[in-house]
Amino acid sequence: MGVAAVAQELPDAVLGLVMIVRNEAASMEETIVSVRDDVDFWTIVDTGSTDNTSAVITAAFQGVPGQLVSEPFVDFSVTRNSAMHAHGTATAYQVMLDADHTMTNTWRLRLACKRLLLECQHRTLPICVQAGMTPRLYRSQSHMWTRVFPSEGAGTSHGWHYRYPVHEVPYHTHNGLHPDHFTYKISEQVLMEHAASSHNKSQERWRNFDLPLLAKAKEEAPTDARIAFYYAQTLHGVGEREAALQAYQDRVDLAGWHEEVFESKLRQANILGELGRDPTQKYLDAWAMSPHRAEPLYALARYHERALEACPATDLVCRNSHRVQTFLYAKQAAALPRPQRDVLFVEDYIYEQRAMELLSVQAWWLAKELGEIYSVGRAAAEQLVQKFPDNQLYMQNIKWYNKLAEERQLSIAAAPGTVST
Repeated sequence: MGVAAVAQELPDAVLGLVMIVRNEAASMEETIVSVRDDVDFWTIVDTGSTDNTSAVITAAFQGVPGQLVSEPFVDFSVTRNSAMHAHGTATAYQVMLDADHTMTNTWRLRLACKRLLLECQHRTLPICVQAGMTPRLYRSQSHMWTRVFPSEGAGTSHGWHYRYPVHEVPYHTHNGLHPDHFTYKISEQVLMEHAASSHNKSQERWRNFDLPLLAKAKEEAPTDARIAFYYAQTLHGVGEREAALQAYQDRVDLAGWHEEVFESKLRQANILGELGRDPTQKYLDAWAMSPHRAEPLYALARYHERALEACPATDLVCRNSHRVQTFLYAKQAAALPRPQRDVLFVEDYIYEQRAMELLSVQAWWLAKELGEIYSVGRAAAEQLVQKFPDNQLYMQNIKWYNKLAEERQLSIAAAPGTVST
């Protein structure tokens, strides 16, 4: 069968939009406009809006087939699964968006779904259950996430469905394969990002929705490492630092995924710093666990930089002690390349810029302050020679100062990129 003939057999309804919303009137229109011209059907579940979200949705989707469903919120997996199931096979594929997201180049996503349908006609079954991964831009960083699903069985155990009540993840159990084995990377030009009109509701959601759901889930599954990690993260997010400190320790004690245990230790150190306690040992513990990661070293450098700024201007011992520590930790951090295999919370800005930036600044100040110390020491040595001109040891000290001055001048002259004035 030729490609043209196969194309004629493809369903007209290729791509649909699925969402769950509540009080999203501020950002809904921008989200819908970004996909409206490229979806064939939409399903939006409203879990109890008290604003005009429903009116915004119906107005923005005027002329596009779809359905607005009202049902109570249970948790993020149950409610997402319900929305996917309600959408059914109205379209061959469905994309799950959040209410504060927009999409760029949705037409490319539609084209990718058509391509998958064509391949499914002539390939083995796994290609037919492949889900699509698209880049998501958040806080200037992009990462891939799975949000495009074949509609067959979606929202049920027979197809793609979500797991976990909060920080939900898409899952599929086809032939016992891990979901990563049948995901498909959509074009890098199909980008999901936060809408410009979206409002920050993190604190409200975390305290009123995420935290109770995670507390219940943790009680029901105390050894589930994923739940333990996000429970600790949510406690920290709502300002419950002492409780978060213990919750992260609970996650460390569960062991398991190396990167998540490392991140838990790192966050414990961060919390100690926020509480005004010395985080040094916790940062060193995290670094000892993953010596290829620069984040603990950079955090230690920043910790000493802040301590330096708190030193009295006249307390040179305090200032130089923290200055040296800042320099040494920044130097170690700047020497580490970005890890290639780690995927969890790798802070690219540290490897690309910040560690080197901190090193360059602190090295300049250290050189400047040591230069002042040189002047003080040289003056003391000269005074001793004037008082005791026959003392050979004091004369030798002057020679050592002269030698140091020559070495410093030679070093400065040889430094690449040096600008002389």
